[in-house]
Amino acid sequence: MGVSEMLVSVCICTCKRPSALGYLLESLLRLQVPDGASLEFVIIDNDAQAGARPTAERFIPQFAWPVRYCVEPRPGVSQARNRCLSEAGGQWIAFVDDDEWIEPDWLEQLLACARRDDANVVIGPVLAAFTAEAPPWVTASGVFTRRRLPTGTRLGWWDCACGNALLSTDLARRVGGFDVGFGASGSEDTEFFSRCEAAGARMVWCDEAIATEGISPVRLTRQWVLARGVNGGRNYVRIVLRRRGLLAFPALWLRGMLGLLGYGVLALYGRAVGRPATMRYEQHAAAGFGKMTPWAIRRTGLYGDAMQRKDSR
Repeated sequence: MGVSEMLVSVCICTCKRPSALGYLLESLLRLQVPDGASLEFVIIDNDAQAGARPTAERFIPQFAWPVRYCVEPRPGVSQARNRCLSEAGGQWIAFVDDDEWIEPDWLEQLLACARRDDANVVIGPVLAAFTAEAPPWVTASGVFTRRRLPTGTRLGWWDCACGNALLSTDLARRVGGFDVGFGASGSEDTEFFSRCEAAGARMVWCDEAIATEGISPVRLTRQWVLARGVNGGRNYVRIVLRRRGLLAFPALWLRGMLGLLGYGVLALYGRAVGRPATMRYEQHAAAGFGKMTPWAIRRTGLYGDAMQRKDSR
């Protein structure tokens, strides 16, 4: 599966975060173009009022490669990602979120890994950077720290997300794009990669392809972290039930209960003795509760909530 002489579509979904989008576009101006590759950039504004247009129009003339700005008025990140698929002309799509920025060799590393490992999907790390001073419990617990893996590690669907991803356009269209049922609740990308795995995709990790996410102050609360845990647990069960059917629910419910009880005890003990990892235990306990209650998924979702807040960058 060669990647030379191919068009790569760098796709960005954005909604009501114009200054964050500007920071990302500024980093993309420094992008190193891999030998033999050509680029295009696709910006999908998931805001019917086209709030990102002034930012996009300010940066577009600075790019040496074509940039296409489109408004997708139908709300939900799944609609925005599917619009990316319909607009992208490349054989490869590289997704990056609008609250992130990338290193200059980001795309080179992703493409090199795709070539080396004959992969359909390559996922890179997303590092956390706080846009305001974080409370001590945030840094001590590491609730915003995502795990990293050796380059070339084969991934399961649960390890994959679109915040830093390269994927075959043919694969994306073959599996049917992103499910709009997850458009407000989040995890639309995880559900998408579950279908990629079922379709036989080879999905690997590239630890050198680094993106950094700006964590806004609205997320630096215990309530937000616990809500994310609950939501993640519920979405995990929804995805598994789609793959395995309703008969899988009792085992998932039991797994959730054990997680709630086990991590709940650790959280209570951690609070009693002042352990810094306590908030992470609470987040895992919340995920366990979410696995037990998948029918109560937040249809307005963390995606929509975060996007409607004031841009903090």
